[in-house]
Amino acid sequence: MTMSKIKKGLKKFYDNKRLFIATCVLLLTVSTVGVSYSAFFAVKTNSANQTIQTGTLAVTYSGSSPSLTVSNLLPMSDEAGLAQSSVKSIYIQNTSTLASKFVINVGYDLVNGSSSLNNLTPIDFVRLAVYKYENSTSTLIAGPLSISDLPIYTYNSDSKSNRYLLVLGNVGGTGSGNVSKTYQIKAWLSSNATPSASESGFYINSDVVARADGDTLNYTISGTLKNGSNTAINGATISLQNKSITATTNSSGAFTLTNVPVGSYNLDIISGSTTYSGSLTINESLGSSASVTTLTSPVSISGKSVYEAANTYKVAPGKIVNYNNYIQKIDDITLNGNVVIKNDFTLTGGLNSTITGLKITASTDNTITMSL
Repeated sequence: MTMSKIKKGLKKFYDNKRLFIATCVLLLTVSTVGVSYSAFFAVKTNSANQTIQTGTLAVTYSGSSPSLTVSNLLPMSDEAGLAQSSVKSIYIQNTSTLASKFVINVGYDLVNGSSSLNNLTPIDFVRLAVYKYENSTSTLIAGPLSISDLPIYTYNSDSKSNRYLLVLGNVGGTGSGNVSKTYQIKAWLSSNATPSASESGFYINSDVVARADGDTLNYTISGTLKNGSNTAINGATISLQNKSITATTNSSGAFTLTNVPVGSYNLDIISGSTTYSGSLTINESLGSSASVTTLTSPVSISGKSVYEAANTYKVAPGKIVNYNNYIQKIDDITLNGNVVIKNDFTLTGGLNSTITGLKITASTDNTITMSL
């Protein structure tokens, strides 16, 4: 067998095996503690051969069932939801010397949940808040938000099986001093829920998906942020996926986002009390330079669900609902005609992991433009 065939075989093995899922429990009542493991693979090459190294993330969670189970709830305000004392912690520890990146996604627990899908609370009404826990301090990083406000991580024609991207992060190897991350999650029923929703229940679980750091390019993206009058915006926060990755602009509007992996994310630009929201997909290519494409809105959609459109255009389902002022639950909407999908961008990087010169303009009508 030639060396070329061996390398192709190893690459195929790596592509098929590099993602392993460890299911975490989101359960409001803490009862028992368990540990799950998420394995990942990294391919390292040198002039002599190609080897596969493995690593492990230990995911510690509490609860006796792999779901967050809530039923017969009365709707509550976001203030009341945030004030809850019940919180679920997810502790992610890297037990290997190999650095790893991970994502946490959420969705219905169809195995341990309701026997009737019709009794599931619509995702529009399931509210979440996510905290990062460090040095005995909890810091709110995401929310309050609905699951529908999250981009689809894994799409299924049965929308009840979709997974939604919550946060992403990195944990270094045991020699780096950065070996663990802890997140806390609260959940409640939205105050906008219909009366019948209080008779339903939601069964939500979370997956921690580990990938070897370096299996795709991690981009460093730098640029400038200005307003509609072409004036630099100072002190604004540019956030990808619920403050998973952030940068703050300086007096010239300059910013740098570091360690950005390939994927589709919510994009939020926060300036004072104003938030500009959009969606950003990062793609990797073999090209020599980076490029930006912008979705032309509105788009003509016929006979598709909000979930189908959200998956096609890499935007959160809830954003489509909000942009088009729909008042029905997401499950009751069939899209026909011109559909508005705002502030949706694809940034395609080349072989160089550094992307410079990104120009972002945030206008007062919540319109974002982006170019290189």
